[in-house]
Amino acid sequence: MKIQISYDSPDIRSGYLVLENLGDHSTDLKRTKCDISFIDPYVANGEAEEILVLDILTYYQNVATIYLLNHWTNKIAINGIITISDIDSIECARSLASGNLSIQDYNILVHGAQNQPWLFRKTCLTLTQLSEYFEVKGWKILTKKVNNFKFVISAQRVN
Repeated sequence: MKIQISYDSPDIRSGYLVLENLGDHSTDLKRTKCDISFIDPYVANGEAEEILVLDILTYYQNVATIYLLNHWTNKIAINGIITISDIDSIECARSLASGNLSIQDYNILVHGAQNQPWLFRKTCLTLTQLSEYFEVKGWKILTKKVNNFKFVISAQRVN
């Protein structure tokens, strides 16, 4: 089973069960609206061969990010992969400090667009932070990169 967890994303991956807790997709059969902090009704522990988490973790409070990561990684099968993308706060700060990013663009990246009640980012994350999370769990990191203020990390469950 392959799962995509996102926040009202325009990027819908073919062949994935798309779980989202925002937006009105009652007529969109490609999306399942649910509480993404509890995906047990859709996937058992150790069942998912792949989970994509697209630009959603920073919309949760800092204390919730570890809970969400633990919940989602428990769903990954042995040799399965989780890929997470989100805003890298360090890259945003570097670009702001060097004058390559305006304060307006910085605020949108770090705090969200805020044009909907749910589009407020509540925490900051970095690629280093997520790398350390997976290293402590003993997972194999397959990809880690930052591009255009977003990090992407893929990790494989090896035990």
